[in-house]
Amino acid sequence: MSAVNTNCLEGMACPECGYTERFKIIALTTATIADDGCEDHADFEYDEDARCECVSCDHVATVGAFYGRPPKLAFPEEQRMAVISTGHVTEEDSEAIPRLIRNGTINGMTREHGWMISVSSNDGDLPRLHAILNAARESGFHWVLLDCDGDTVDGLEVFDW
Repeated sequence: MSAVNTNCLEGMACPECGYTERFKIIALTTATIADDGCEDHADFEYDEDARCECVSCDHVATVGAFYGRPPKLAFPEEQRMAVISTGHVTEEDSEAIPRLIRNGTINGMTREHGWMISVSSNDGDLPRLHAILNAARESGFHWVLLDCDGDTVDGLEVFDW
């Protein structure tokens, strides 16, 4: 029968077999290492996302799972979004963009104070939007949020309307 932990493993148990005595945890430490081996090491640290293995049944999960916490959701991908000023398009462009989004020419959505547009979207034959989408794509962004409170970007035209 496993002991009840009251020190650094307090609250931890293998979610598979219930074992509580010893676990292998991948932790971060600082060590002095020479060619002939490790001389010493400082304290170590780990968090709930660290890999943890039960020495009794070899079950592997996160430290959080060994504390009985539900796993974090795994989202399929991450996409970056640049937030910039609507002042980078002309007033005429600002009237055309919502119409081009509605009819499907531009892949995006209209917001209260601007638009969110995919950088792989058609630019609707709007030269300023074309320049914005190209610059954002080249900088590794997936989306551009043109917002009235967004910052201006050096190198892109700015229009006062």
